[in-house]
Amino acid sequence: MNRRGRFVIEVVLAVGCLRSAANCAPPQVGQQFRWTLSLQAGLQDQAGGPRQSIALSGEWRSTVVAVRPDSYDVRFQLASVHIEGSKAKRIDAKELSLAQERLSRPCWATFGQNGALRMVHFAKEVSPSDRNLLQMIAAESQFVPADTAVWTAIERDGAGSYLAIYQRLGPFRVRKKRLKYLDGTSASPALPAVIEESQAEFAFTPEGAIAALDGVQQVRLSIPGAAGNSLTTRIELHLGNLRAGLDPVLARSLAIPKQVEHLPIEAHQPDPRAAQASMDRKLLAGRSTGEILAGAARNDPAANQRLAALFRRRPESIPLALRSFAAGGGAQAIASGLAEAGTTRSIGALSAVAHDETRAVGARVSALSALAGIREPAADAMRIPADLLEDRNPQVRNAALLAAGALARAGRSAHPAESDKIEAALAERYRAAKTAAESTEMLAALGNSAGPRAAALLAVSLKDSREDVRAAAARGLRLVPGAAADSLLAETVRKDPSPAVRSAALFAIGFRLPLRAVLRDAVLSAAKHDAADMVRNRALSLLGNDAARLQ
Repeated sequence: MNRRGRFVIEVVLAVGCLRSAANCAPPQVGQQFRWTLSLQAGLQDQAGGPRQSIALSGEWRSTVVAVRPDSYDVRFQLASVHIEGSKAKRIDAKELSLAQERLSRPCWATFGQNGALRMVHFAKEVSPSDRNLLQMIAAESQFVPADTAVWTAIERDGAGSYLAIYQRLGPFRVRKKRLKYLDGTSASPALPAVIEESQAEFAFTPEGAIAALDGVQQVRLSIPGAAGNSLTTRIELHLGNLRAGLDPVLARSLAIPKQVEHLPIEAHQPDPRAAQASMDRKLLAGRSTGEILAGAARNDPAANQRLAALFRRRPESIPLALRSFAAGGGAQAIASGLAEAGTTRSIGALSAVAHDETRAVGARVSALSALAGIREPAADAMRIPADLLEDRNPQVRNAALLAAGALARAGRSAHPAESDKIEAALAERYRAAKTAAESTEMLAALGNSAGPRAAALLAVSLKDSREDVRAAAARGLRLVPGAAADSLLAETVRKDPSPAVRSAALFAIGFRLPLRAVLRDAVLSAAKHDAADMVRNRALSLLGNDAARLQ
């Protein structure tokens, strides 16, 4: 089962705490509630991956174990668990058994007296992923009361603070909707969360306890990149058939133990090295080095991840991989695996291939292209292309230029001085360029770097008399952040006399979805009025992509 499949299973196998009393019933130590539970969840990759889903049913047990003037603690436990996976992704029997065992462990949560989730408490052996999932589902059942017909509240889950609105439907029914996540409060700003669907209906007993809950939440997480990919999660939670009791003596024995970890409502992070090691072991389990290297030659879809794990955990495999590299089998997959592994030895192997003039040009270019894809390069890795910028082979030289620019951008946050040094060298080479071909080659490298020097030169180059140079400058602005770059691209789309340059500007705008107003207006104008068919068609396609991102 792949990582996404396991993630979906974990999502759905987590059930959160429920407030044990409604707006008119303060919690009491010893209150016990049992509901029948039905939970369904799905995960959809909008890039076209298969939808994965799971269903869970059982009995949900909740006990109030402590009450303070401003908060109270709840112990919860799931019993008689029944789990089903989607037809496409049956749950492994061993995983199912482990999930049921995990779900039988008690957990705790602290709520404010207003019903808002404040803190969660887990035994140390509960993994960070399980903590995040339990916490996420706990947030689905928060109920913050008021004495009016309609009211709002600010609540929190692992993705950040959000605004919720409540509407009283009758004496014993309330509807709740999440409206939006609030700016500046997201726990993962790199993955913006958008609420696509939200509705939860609470039914209460005359005494004020939750008798039933029917809720559905659908949230889209945007994944950065030109493709505008995203993941959509959908969770339905149903509780009913309430059974209540009161046992203060038992409740005191179920209070939060001292040895548990007391955690805020946020995204809980696993130790990166431990998580990577665990994933690597799963990727390599039962597979020989030869089998994995053969998979690279067959273009196995999982080859890159498995090769990266191989090079991290079995470094002695790297020389064997380089021999396969020489034979031409799966060269790009091996190069990508070495870059993804990110070890000193694997990056050194890529450097050796890139500098080895006895190797095929394609192998050297593959090594440089893989280096360009490193997301968090070390300073040493950033320096690798430097002495290949004057290589005798034009393909290697161009690949080195592009890799240098990409590494300058990827390493800018961690190694600003090294990034600035690389971009300064690229800028100097651009100024020394004597032909349009040399200028466009350097502008492509500067576009990959997308730093302050690059932005200034790209802006100047948009006024060059040569069409090819202006087009390269427009494409180069695709990754340059900020409103100034937006304005330059919008002006180019509206005013440049060359259809090729206007089309290049639209290409760059495609990397800046969702579009700001100045870009959207320029694209809309091009779709309606541009004289060139190819420009109008590209603008129309871009507007469609932008609309899809906003849905």
